Amino acid sequence: MTSKKTLQLTKQQYKKHAAISYPDFMTISPGWQNQANIMRKDIPEFKTPIEAIVAAQSRYGLNHRLPLSEAICHQITVTLGQLWAEFDDIPDVFDSEYSNMCTVDRHGHSNIFVNWHLYFWLRCNQQFKKPKTILEIGSGLGELGRIFRILYPDIKYTMVDIPEVLFFADNFLRMNFDKTTGFDLVPVQSIESLYGLEYDLVINTGSFQEMTRGMLNYYMKFIQEKIQTKHFYSVNYRHNVIDRVEVLELDKLWNPVFELVNPPVVNHHPARNIRFTSEWLEILVERMDK
Repeated sequence: MTSKKTLQLTKQQYKKHAAISYPDFMTISPGWQNQANIMRKDIPEFKTPIEAIVAAQSRYGLNHRLPLSEAICHQITVTLGQLWAEFDDIPDVFDSEYSNMCTVDRHGHSNIFVNWHLYFWLRCNQQFKKPKTILEIGSGLGELGRIFRILYPDIKYTMVDIPEVLFFADNFLRMNFDKTTGFDLVPVQSIESLYGLEYDLVINTGSFQEMTRGMLNYYMKFIQEKIQTKHFYSVNYRHNVIDRVEVLELDKLWNPVFELVNPPVVNHHPARNIRFTSEWLEILVERMDK
């Protein structure tokens, strides 16, 4: 498919998603509402999918990708060493060619790839092998989904986010794969369409912490009552950044599988060589029968 055709399709899909009204109960945090307004103005102006992807990685806060420097490349090397020390086997998967990367051991890596997405995949894979269905809430550009799809080609991967973010994810995934078969991009306004579905794993990393208490309550009810999932994996601040309430309120039907406070790989800010001041909680839980 040509670049022009890809962008045409993703803009058409975005218009459909953006036309769906938000339910009355759904509120987007002020910070992300502001970002959505900026993205909404920019989307019609993009001329190529690559232009959109570069903007998503550098302009809107969709991830914490940092400009390349000697210090960042050094930190990537250090982080890879930490991953090799902790995990038995790291697969031959590398950052997307549509990314700014350092070359480490002849392969392309970025800080967000090794500190976040590769680490998240390794942790999930360490606990159970080859999930068939995954739901990621706040899926961003789709970089974690890309890793799962590369390593598990038959996976069914559902991504939920606001329409503006899904536009960039749509471009990213179409450029990385010949077909987007296996991915289901669901605008957050349509999340009720997922009620009753079953998933092997539900994931949220770094976005529950940015939501209001009301939306956190909704999502926890959604995960625990409206769908059926075998596992839930979360990496977020222990308290949200808006009103400092507990991010996760898990009911009694979860069995803890893994829990770690301030995981070293996630908790490091390579640009300033400091630790984050908020406390991170990484947790994987398994749903028990009622």
